[in-house]
Amino acid sequence: MGAKVLLLFLLPFTVGSSIFAASPWDTEGTYPTPWGELGYRIAGDGPPLLLLHGYFGQGRQWEPFLEAFSAHYTVIAPDLLGHGTSTITGENFEIAASAQALWQLLDALALSEIRAVGYSAGGMTLLQMAALRPTAIEAMILTSSAHVLEAAPPRPAWETMPPSFQADMLRNHPRGVPQIKKLISMALVETLEDHDLAPVKTKTLLLAGDRDEVFPVPSVLQTYQALPNAQLWIVPNLGHALFWPWGGRDALAEAFPARALQFFSEPPQSGF
Repeated sequence: MGAKVLLLFLLPFTVGSSIFAASPWDTEGTYPTPWGELGYRIAGDGPPLLLLHGYFGQGRQWEPFLEAFSAHYTVIAPDLLGHGTSTITGENFEIAASAQALWQLLDALALSEIRAVGYSAGGMTLLQMAALRPTAIEAMILTSSAHVLEAAPPRPAWETMPPSFQADMLRNHPRGVPQIKKLISMALVETLEDHDLAPVKTKTLLLAGDRDEVFPVPSVLQTYQALPNAQLWIVPNLGHALFWPWGGRDALAEAFPARALQFFSEPPQSGF
């Protein structure tokens, strides 16, 4: 089957403007790749933990979890191609290109034995990274994500977005309206099929809300069944936002870091 091309629109993902005033990160930088320049930030000490945001987001949205994660791991939070401080050379957001660019960044930083969390399009990118290097990721958590995206919400034009959305988008994307309009216009292209995930032995946890309108439960189950070493966590009465402040559940936001750290420390499950 050929590449699936979808237009994806999700609520803008931002962190409060007060967080931007003083950076909690130890290092921030950019790295050039053939698909665009990747902005990234690093904090903490220990094995590497990669955090990938969703479409229209940027890496700093993970800051509410940074204190918990950086106490145990070296946290790397890039901006996906075209998002935040990153650029993009293509006309579409291709998941395969996003994955290759991130592997180049991690190689340049000499990071291995990766743990990772990916939200929405970041989770799709993480799955593609695992498919490209099936043994390179120690453990990963996919939140509100799957390798199939059958339908996507419509994207409103910049001019019709509510002012609060526009303000969030401008905080997320420092190159302003032209950058945002390009993100709105780009199609999301993903190519993974079920059989591409068969070699991926990475210990995986899929966390999803049972009311997710972007990645509904059947799509999450399809990914779960395609992965050889996966666990499933479905949260009732919750949609795509999961633990984020734009519609997620505060109790899950409080519980998620501890559950993630526990999952990363657990040995892989043995087969029967």
